Amino acid sequence: MPKKKIDRSLQKFVGTSPFFSNIIESSADAIVASDRDKKIIYFSKGAETLFERKSEYVLGKSVLSIYTEESMKRESRRARAREMKKKGIIRNLVMEIETPTKQAKSISLTISPLKSSEGKTIGTVGIARDITKELANVRELSYLKKLNDKIFESIPEGLMLIDLKQNILTVNSGFERLTGVEKNQVIGDTVGRAKNKSQAERFIQKNEV
Repeated sequence: MPKKKIDRSLQKFVGTSPFFSNIIESSADAIVASDRDKKIIYFSKGAETLFERKSEYVLGKSVLSIYTEESMKRESRRARAREMKKKGIIRNLVMEIETPTKQAKSISLTISPLKSSEGKTIGTVGIARDITKELANVRELSYLKKLNDKIFESIPEGLMLIDLKQNILTVNSGFERLTGVEKNQVIGDTVGRAKNKSQAERFIQKNEV
């Protein structure tokens, strides 16, 4: 894409206000704008950090080139186009990217139309942030929960998990076996109400809950 065309498109995007331009440039989020031909016309400093690419090397190139082939499959792009047409915006789309150094990252991407001062759609604007660490934490917590649940269920003694208000959160299979009361009969009950169930009452009294 000729540099003059990029400059004109860029002016349409950031406007003439230095204040507005500074806000965009100082944002930690990646901001990428592309024209109707999917050519990149703006690539913020946050985008340079996230995608590990300098703006001078991506301006004028296809915006599809900064994402993985998997995320840019035709079916996925068509689904996003339908959502954009229906809702006018795509929020918090989770995607995987790969940097030039082969580092995999997870991003949360919001895409909206780029409009001219006359209200005409002239391209799209994508705002992305790095959620790699957040997703790793979620996966780790999910793994630990599954491990905890497995240990909880494997203990032969009857166990009951309650909160500070004496509400029963869950019981293990040992509890069901010893009391003859299924977990769906006591989960959500308070310990006091559970005592009305004959077998559970003996278990609770014995363990002094």
